[in-house]
Amino acid sequence: MIKTIASILIVPFLFFGCSGSGNKPVSTSNRVIEWELSDADALNPFNSTSADATYLEEQIYQRLITIDPTTMKYTVPILATAMPVESPDHLQYDFTLRNDIKWPDGKPFTGEDVIFSLKALKNPFNISAGQKRVYVDPIHSVELIDGDPYRVRFKLWKPYFLIMQASFGDVLYMMPKHLLDPQGLTDHYSWDDIASIVETTGNKEIDSAALAKHKNDASPAMHAMADQATWFTDASRNREPKYIQGTGPYKLDEWLTNQYTRFVRNPNYVNHWGTFGEANPDTMIYKTINDFNAATTALKSHDVDLLGALQAQYWAGIDTNHSELKRIAFPLGQFTYIGFSEKSPIFRDPGVRWAMAYMVDRKTIIEKLLYGTAKLTQSVVTSTHPEANHDLPIISYDPAKAAHILASLADSIKWLMTVPKEFDRRERMTFAMTLKSDGTFIGSSGFHDISSEHHRLMMGYVLNRKYWDKGYMTEAVREMIRFAFEEMSMHRVAANCDLENVRSARVMERCGMKLEGTLRDYEIRHGTFVSTKTYAIINGN
Repeated sequence: MIKTIASILIVPFLFFGCSGSGNKPVSTSNRVIEWELSDADALNPFNSTSADATYLEEQIYQRLITIDPTTMKYTVPILATAMPVESPDHLQYDFTLRNDIKWPDGKPFTGEDVIFSLKALKNPFNISAGQKRVYVDPIHSVELIDGDPYRVRFKLWKPYFLIMQASFGDVLYMMPKHLLDPQGLTDHYSWDDIASIVETTGNKEIDSAALAKHKNDASPAMHAMADQATWFTDASRNREPKYIQGTGPYKLDEWLTNQYTRFVRNPNYVNHWGTFGEANPDTMIYKTINDFNAATTALKSHDVDLLGALQAQYWAGIDTNHSELKRIAFPLGQFTYIGFSEKSPIFRDPGVRWAMAYMVDRKTIIEKLLYGTAKLTQSVVTSTHPEANHDLPIISYDPAKAAHILASLADSIKWLMTVPKEFDRRERMTFAMTLKSDGTFIGSSGFHDISSEHHRLMMGYVLNRKYWDKGYMTEAVREMIRFAFEEMSMHRVAANCDLENVRSARVMERCGMKLEGTLRDYEIRHGTFVSTKTYAIINGN
C-alpha cells in the first residue's frame, strides 16, 4: 500500500519552566510541581489506557530495553545487561538481567518478575490490557534459562518485526510479582493455557462469546487465570501506593483525585540510562488543572513549576522577555499528516494522492495553526534515524500542478466513481486482482450484462503481461465462477475471447467452460470488424 506523504509535520514538544524571582518566591525545596491536564485513570500500566497515566508511569516503571533519544532506536538495555541474543529464525530472544536492581521495598528484581509481567499482560481475561496485549500476542512464553534467575528466554510463536520497539521496549513493563501476585495465581496457569485462547485465533481478536466460554471452563487453570485478572484489576491495584511500585526513579506517595499525584524518590533506583535516566528532585508533584488558561495562570503565580506538552497557541501567547518564565523546545519525532483511505476508489490512484499533496498549504498551517512550532518534513521517518533520506524533496504547495494532474485523470476519476454505483446496483461488477504476498495490483476482472431475471451474466478479465503464464488468471476465473454461482445465484456464466487469443481460451477451458461457437464480426476495433469465440459454463456442470 502506498501511503500519502501530504501534510507531514514535525511538531516539537513544548514546555515552560520557572526561574528567577517574582511576586511569590520560587520554591527552594528539592521538588518540582508539574501541571497535568487531567487525572490518570490508573497507575498500573497494564490496566491504564490514558496518555496522562502513561506519562506518570514512566517515572515508576521500567522495561528490559528502552529508546536512545539521539537515534530514536531501541538499543539501550535498562533492566538487561545487554540487548538480547536473537535466534536466526527470529523466534527466540535471550536476555541476561542486571543483578543490582531492587524494588522499592528492597526485594531483588529477577526473572520471576519477568515471567509474571508477561503472564499478567497476556491474560485475556484482563479486558483493560487489550490495547497493549496485542503487542505481546506474538510472544508464546518466557522462562528461566537453566533455572538461572537472571537469565530469561522469550519464545515467539510467529516472528514479529516490532518485537524490540513495541514489545520489549514499550508495553512490557516489569512489575513486582511478590506485590501483585501474592497468591501465586500466575503459577497455576501455563503458557499453553494462554495459547489455547490467544494463539488459536491467529491474527483475529478474541470475541466476548469465546472469552465467556473459556471463563466458564471448569479447569483449575482457567479459574486461576480469571481470578488473577479479577484481583489484578481491582481499583486498589491501580492507585494504592503499596501496589504502585516499580524499578524506576520514583514511587507513588499520595494520590488525591482531581487535585494532585505525589511521587517520592525510589531509594533503590539504579540509573542505567546515563543522562536520560537522572532523577534529581526528591519529590515530583503532578497537579491537575483541567484548563489551559488556568494552567498558564498557575505557572505565572508559581503554583506550578512546569507546563509540559503545551499547545502551540499557549506557547506563543506567553511573553518570556519580561518575566522569569523560560521556554524550552526540542524535537520529539512526532508528525502530523493527512491520510487518504484507499477504500475509496478515487484515492487508489497515486496521481490523485499527489494532486492532494500539492493542494495542502503546509507552510500556512505551520504559521497560522502551529504558531511556527513545527517544520516541514519529507518523510514519516524522523530525521534523526540513519534511514532518513534527506535528499527527498519537500513537496511544494502548487495548486496549478494539482489542477493539471486532476485534469489529466478526469476520465479515470469519472470511471472510478461509477464502479461502486454499478456494483451496488449489480449492473456491472469490477474486481481488482492483487498478489496475496504483497498486494501488488496485477489486473482486473468483472461481470457485465448481468440478468437477474434469467440468472446469467458475461465475464471479462485482463492481466498485466508481466504476470502471464503463472496460473493467476486461471485462479481468478475459477473464483469468479464460484462467486457467480454461489454468491449471486447465477445459472450461466459466459465470456468471449478473440479467435487468436489462445491463452484466454485455455484459461476458460481449464475452468470447465465449453466452446459454444464463433460470433463473426462481433465487434469493431480500430475501424475493423473482429470475430470472437464464446465460452460458457452452466451451474451444476
